Amino acid sequence: MQTSNDLAKILYWACVIWPFVGVIGIFACEGAAARARCHFIVSGILVILTGLSACMADNFFLSVVWSSDGLTRFLRLIIAVGAGVSTLLLTFWSPRSLFFDKSEKRHLWTLLLFHIITATAILAVGVNNLFIALLFIVVLAALLMMGCILNQGGSSLKAGWAVFRYILLLIIMALIGAFLLAAVPVDNAPFLAQLSSVVLSLGVVLAAGLFPMSISFLRLNVEMPITLGGIGSFILSIPVIATLLRLHQIPSYDPSEPLLMALVIISLCFILLNEQNRERSSLYLSANLLITLAICGGIFANHPEGVYISCLFMMALVIFAPLGYMVSKKETNNLSSFESWIMLGLSGFPPIGIFWACSLLMSYLMIWMPWVGIGVLCLLLIRGYVLFQRGGVFFFPKFPLTKEAKVIIGLLILQTVLLPIFTSKWLHMIAIEFVKLHGGSP
Repeated sequence: MQTSNDLAKILYWACVIWPFVGVIGIFACEGAAARARCHFIVSGILVILTGLSACMADNFFLSVVWSSDGLTRFLRLIIAVGAGVSTLLLTFWSPRSLFFDKSEKRHLWTLLLFHIITATAILAVGVNNLFIALLFIVVLAALLMMGCILNQGGSSLKAGWAVFRYILLLIIMALIGAFLLAAVPVDNAPFLAQLSSVVLSLGVVLAAGLFPMSISFLRLNVEMPITLGGIGSFILSIPVIATLLRLHQIPSYDPSEPLLMALVIISLCFILLNEQNRERSSLYLSANLLITLAICGGIFANHPEGVYISCLFMMALVIFAPLGYMVSKKETNNLSSFESWIMLGLSGFPPIGIFWACSLLMSYLMIWMPWVGIGVLCLLLIRGYVLFQRGGVFFFPKFPLTKEAKVIIGLLILQTVLLPIFTSKWLHMIAIEFVKLHGGSP
């Protein structure tokens, strides 16, 4: 058992250290093509390391900077898979931006920042201390702002600075709520404890990119170099959603579910309205839909259903967010043939995966808050009606089976069938473990 724990510790820290090893390797390479090959190798090995770490059962608990529960192992693997998907998509949609670049120095720093952001996100999801977790989220926002600066231009700097400023403001709000919650005796001042919980959860939820943050977050990704844009479309959201789940570790935390549900419904309305704006890719906006639904599941994180739903939606986020970003950057006839297929995937139509998560979420909402459940279901039905009304959905469209087509079909199968089947038992165990650990009732 001791040997197993030692190996698990080595794999845990290898997940964080390896991206920095990749930074050194990329820095040592000469030429864009050599750096791109190193980038591929580093991303692939990271997926293997996080996968091995996820399979290692352990019973050690290191510190407030590192947690060894199943949720942490799952999230590190998902971040690594997302980085790998972003790297894979780059070879099909923007190979020249990865293998060839007129600005050698900018290309170098973009690839280095890619792996630094990945390592920081992997650290952020393993934190079991609220203050340090929020600090990591601010650091991630600052790194993404640096990605905008790499893209040069006044609009890039403005977008990056705006998002960093908003994130900093919201995290300070969350910290104020956390400090009040820790200082207030719950028995003597229950109202103040509830108010502190609302301030804390409000700051965390808004920092995840929900309304009114979504426009700024979209502008942030649009202004980033395409190498960073794919990973940037999900890399900040996952640590924030993980932090929302872990708020239930605080014994006196008592969030206002109706308020959080109201934010989710406002966000869904906002997404529905903005999907009619053809200047923005509906695929790109749909990443916000996944974030919204993941947070909706996170509201019920003191129940196995909430943890299970959040994990499934985060799994979809790392597949569809970079895919939607890449497609929005490439306007070609071949890609437009597949947009309807990807929209079906995002809307929850596939037989497993997101459809299953939607079913669980709707069932639980109908039982716990019937009117809210009916409202959210109606909004999703409206979205589905709009999707079909636009006339762009064909279950068997005639298109050439290009390399890009095979990649999209493969990712849809991966997200909707393979990953949920492979991880369903694992995710259920994580949900039960998380709820029992924090005093919930499974």
